[in-house]
Amino acid sequence: MQVGKARAHYQGLTSFWAGIMTEALSTMLDSAQSGRLEVERRNKEDVLIRILPTLSTGLSLKKSPELVIACYMLCVVLANKGSLSDDAVDSLMEAVAGSWTRDTIASGITCLAVVFQHKEQLWLPKPVIKSILRLEDVADVFAGLSSNSIVRLLSGLMNVLMENDNEEVAANCVSLVGQVLQSDIMGAEDKTQTIIALLKTIDESHRKGYMSEEVRQLSSDTLAAFVESKELDIVLQRAISESNVDIKALEITLQLAIDNNLEPAETEDVEMEDLPENSTQDEDFAAAIACLSQRRSQQPENFLVEFPSPLFSELVVCFTQAATSANKLGQFLGLPILRRNTRFKDLTYFSFLVRYFAGPHPPLARTKAINIATTSILESNGKATDLQALIPYAISALSDPSIPVRREAAALLTSIDNQYFIPDMEEAPWGQGIIYGDNEQSKAVQWLPGKDIHTLFDKGFMPGLEECILDPSRVFETFVQTVKGTSEDSSGLRKSVRRDFFSFICSHIINTPLFATKLKLLSIVNRISKIGSTPRTQFLSPMLEQCRTIDSEKVKRMSTQEHVSIQELEHQVLSIIYPKDTTAISTLLSLLKNSPQSTRASFIGAVFERMKDTWPFLDEEKELFASETLLDMCLSTNPQTEDLANSSKELLRSVDISGPVISKFLGTVTSASFNIDSQSPAPKRRRMSQSNTAVISPASREGANIPLRRISFILELIDASQPERFPELLGGLFQTLAIVHKLKLQVRSEMSYLLSLNLGILLSIVNKYKGSPKKLDSSVIRADLIIDCVRTSESQQVQNTALLLVAALATVAPEIVLHSVMPIFTFMGTSVLRKDDEYSALVIDQVSIC
Repeated sequence: MQVGKARAHYQGLTSFWAGIMTEALSTMLDSAQSGRLEVERRNKEDVLIRILPTLSTGLSLKKSPELVIACYMLCVVLANKGSLSDDAVDSLMEAVAGSWTRDTIASGITCLAVVFQHKEQLWLPKPVIKSILRLEDVADVFAGLSSNSIVRLLSGLMNVLMENDNEEVAANCVSLVGQVLQSDIMGAEDKTQTIIALLKTIDESHRKGYMSEEVRQLSSDTLAAFVESKELDIVLQRAISESNVDIKALEITLQLAIDNNLEPAETEDVEMEDLPENSTQDEDFAAAIACLSQRRSQQPENFLVEFPSPLFSELVVCFTQAATSANKLGQFLGLPILRRNTRFKDLTYFSFLVRYFAGPHPPLARTKAINIATTSILESNGKATDLQALIPYAISALSDPSIPVRREAAALLTSIDNQYFIPDMEEAPWGQGIIYGDNEQSKAVQWLPGKDIHTLFDKGFMPGLEECILDPSRVFETFVQTVKGTSEDSSGLRKSVRRDFFSFICSHIINTPLFATKLKLLSIVNRISKIGSTPRTQFLSPMLEQCRTIDSEKVKRMSTQEHVSIQELEHQVLSIIYPKDTTAISTLLSLLKNSPQSTRASFIGAVFERMKDTWPFLDEEKELFASETLLDMCLSTNPQTEDLANSSKELLRSVDISGPVISKFLGTVTSASFNIDSQSPAPKRRRMSQSNTAVISPASREGANIPLRRISFILELIDASQPERFPELLGGLFQTLAIVHKLKLQVRSEMSYLLSLNLGILLSIVNKYKGSPKKLDSSVIRADLIIDCVRTSESQQVQNTALLLVAALATVAPEIVLHSVMPIFTFMGTSVLRKDDEYSALVIDQVSIC
């Protein structure tokens, strides 16, 4: 343990210690056994008291992964032979889960699974659950476990649903279980048992009143994903048939149809009995319909506003229950509050259907909602209605993973297009000016002439509609071809019509309050770089500020109500910035400068990722502007912008910086604010220079920190940018070396790192000239500074690098070294050259040749 603490461990020693300790612990536990339970318990407690301090110390040494893994072996032996109580097992699991790192996670999760096998109750401690939830690629981590271990761990995770104070953890556990089940690491039988446990846990959690709305919705989505998967749907139906869960009641709870077992019942005479469950469901639905039937509203409801009235939630529950029954559906659609008879004059009816099928509801119910909208359009009598406001939502539904949803979305688009065949049409489009409420958002929505929509759909969208039904990704190509056209395009669509249609879709993306629709449509329009000479950024620029200012409350609401990930939304929003746009980099930088303290960390991270993608498209002027701005951010001393500074550093380190930018950076180091008398001294002074002993006005250490931070970061950037490509940096690097010497005296520090870094860069540039016909600009070389590095530095690395640089200069620019031959042998003879090492021998050899 002492060796591990000192980080002096090595694999051979750790393996030897692990083998000895494992055998010793196993023998001690075997010896503790006794015919009397009380004696055996006491003996094993004595062993535990002796081994636990060692385990505690070993598991805390996270930077010694081999030692931690060795302690995992001891934990396994302890669990197998220690006859531990559930509380002791919990403590052991918490210690294991709290110790794993990226290097030990595979062994740690295996150890955890083995220890958990010895616990009677399938409950995982909260710290263990949180440690598992923090894992990345859980399915890959679990892949190394046996199927039985995976089932037990998943069951332990699911039992957190039975606790009333862990809503967020419960939601994450449901998501993780769904993720593992959708992977291929478990067999069908094990998946069946896990799904049975999931169904029972969800059912019991709901009956006890522990299930929050977020967990309920996430459970519904997880099971809906199983239904849509051919493989998992078979497993799910088997689990339903084998479980004792009231599936009908569970379907009502989750607002989801999951039971597809349609096998005919055995044909035998049985006595008919009432079904209390169905009767209860019917009674609940009847009561809801009766209540809603009494509701009246003086003004039509609009459910496409940002905050719809509570009536929407009531209608959602009722519609989900009615979606699978034609009789119930008829009762629902006949509700006066829906205003079906005036559906083309006010917003209530269609706005409900649109918000429902655009939301995170069961696919079968969403399919029915789109179907009802289509049927309602076809049943119109009299004048036709311009329903172009529904087009963005129908296009969004074409990218849905569910085939029935896509099929109905295609039918909806066709029915909207057919309205334009009718010569007698209402002048004003449905929802114009009030589609998203009586506000600026509705007024900002753009509208198109009906004839243009019909022409565009007839010649652009409709030919590819059937393919969109078969393949959800096809909608991207269809949309691009409609807006951009093809090289063989002979449709005759005017460019102005295509541009107006794109602008129309973008206006809905900006102004709709439904983030799920924004996200889907953004993923479609981001396939188009520009319309004519106008980049897509210009059409969608308001989305940038809109996304930046989303507060935490809205992020939570977006996640729970629409199941939209803020990270995914940020990625799509920032993707609207076209990399080749001349204003791309300035737009991204402006997003960082505007109130960085109040901007979400995830948004800042997404901006830097987009900047990294944009960097290869920058010209020299834009790269220089971006680099200087980022450098200023890097060196900011404001503690409130520390995260911004760190991200700026990471970006500059990860992109390919050009030579002019590097030269400019180095120029800021050698500018007037940091400059000293860097002019090369006369030859005699070069030989006699002892600048490090000169008297310099003392400066505070704090005052020197600013140039030191700048010098350090810029030298690191240069070192990582293959400096041998930029010989023009040689003069600036020697001036920087002089500045470092000055600062070294001011702060009274060795500065070994900066000296070694600077000398190493110089060495790589000089070595590039060996054997090259090009001449090195010897006027900028300061051999006296190199000699001072060797003479005054106590760092072996600085001395060695400086000696190698002198040797390299003796080959490339011998006239420079000749002026410094006497200082080399005079000042270095007693300290360096007597070391008889390869560096000293090399420099003697090269100087002698010169």
